[in-house]
Amino acid sequence: MSRQVEISQIFEKFWLSMRLASDISVWKMKKLFLCLAIYLCSSAVVMAQPSALLGELGAEPDDITALRTARALREYTREDFGDRDRELLADIIANEEIPHRDEYFLLAGYLGMNEALSNVSLESLTTSKLLRSHGLAMVRAGDPNKANQLLMDIREVEYGDAFVYDLAPLLVYTRDRAVFDLLIERLLTSNLNCDPPNPHVNGKIDCGYRLMEALAPVLVDFPFEVGISGDLETDDYPAALVEVRNWLRALGDAYNIIEDTF
Repeated sequence: MSRQVEISQIFEKFWLSMRLASDISVWKMKKLFLCLAIYLCSSAVVMAQPSALLGELGAEPDDITALRTARALREYTREDFGDRDRELLADIIANEEIPHRDEYFLLAGYLGMNEALSNVSLESLTTSKLLRSHGLAMVRAGDPNKANQLLMDIREVEYGDAFVYDLAPLLVYTRDRAVFDLLIERLLTSNLNCDPPNPHVNGKIDCGYRLMEALAPVLVDFPFEVGISGDLETDDYPAALVEVRNWLRALGDAYNIIEDTF
């Protein structure tokens, strides 16, 4: 029986019972709704374990399937991944032929799979993208040497468009405290060195606008929510930047990083 048919039949039986029990109390109706919701939610969780997605990859997945699966797995919490899931992922990152292997490196880093990442043959990292993703994943997984090397490298990068648009999202992924210290240090520094998002607008804008957007989803109690587009939910960006900088200065070293998301 398909999942859709099963759910449909549950709803049909539920509404039939509602019609037959005309004297049912509001409290009982709420209880039935609650039980149905619990059943459906728990069933959905069981049906959607990471191992199902990882298992569907097979030995030679096509390019689209490999990318779609990697991106879908980012949405799971680390607790969703069991031992078997991690074993499957370790096999995937060891497979030099897997499409979008760099994406699976980042997933392994998110899961803290330091040993599996360390076992990857460096000779197999034949492109700059593979090297970069593997290094970032090692930082995310807690490798102090990789973190120190990353810090030395990024300190040499100019605080401008390339930094905030290309590099900052990757640095945020690491969730490394020292890396975040550097990001916040730069956010607190006024720097009119970035192009405005509207190409028809002349002049330069403060790079802090883009940097606070990158940090907003991963700092606990950040003053502003982030919309689906990635923009802060505010009508006054200059005032928001002032508020965020004041908030960070008041926190000092006491800021907290959200680590249980990709």
